[in-house]
Amino acid sequence: MINSHSSLEQHELLQLAVDAINRQESRMAMLYLMDATSRPDASATAHFLLGSQFAQAQLTEQAMQELEAAVAMDPSLAIARFQLGLLLLCAGKVGRSAEMLRTLASEGGSDALNCFACGLLHLIRDEFAESARYLNEGIRLNAKNDALNKDMQKILDEIERSLLQQKNIVSTLAETPSTQHLFLSAYTGKPTH
Repeated sequence: MINSHSSLEQHELLQLAVDAINRQESRMAMLYLMDATSRPDASATAHFLLGSQFAQAQLTEQAMQELEAAVAMDPSLAIARFQLGLLLLCAGKVGRSAEMLRTLASEGGSDALNCFACGLLHLIRDEFAESARYLNEGIRLNAKNDALNKDMQKILDEIERSLLQQKNIVSTLAETPSTQHLFLSAYTGKPTH
């Protein structure tokens, strides 16, 4: 890619990208973010935002690569770790997903992402009641990201349907194309830790 924004600094590119995301101009956001991530001073936030944009565009492999880069650069960027774990789960990469989510869950916090990670880990083990308990608690604690709550509610709805039908939810999530990108609406705004 030709660097058409060479006079802009990293923080300026990120601000332009966030502004474009907020205006729902995904193509422009991606251009700014691809420029930002190609530079030596690329930040974990730039990789996270680009991964989120790729995920929203259903470019799952590219999304996972960018989210992996974000987590490698800043292991404490919880939202990147959570989104990566969720994408891996939806892609049927359950072992790697559990590894990502386990780190969040083992932090022992009582914030929403910690609860959501615990809920998804219980889901992976087909422990539906515990999964639902943690997901509900995460929704209760999450006052900042309504879209993420809606995505977690979709999982709760799937748990309820699964209990009625006695199916394995993780297999359903990984095999059903309509749910593979169910969880991406929550990652189009500004990054949070």
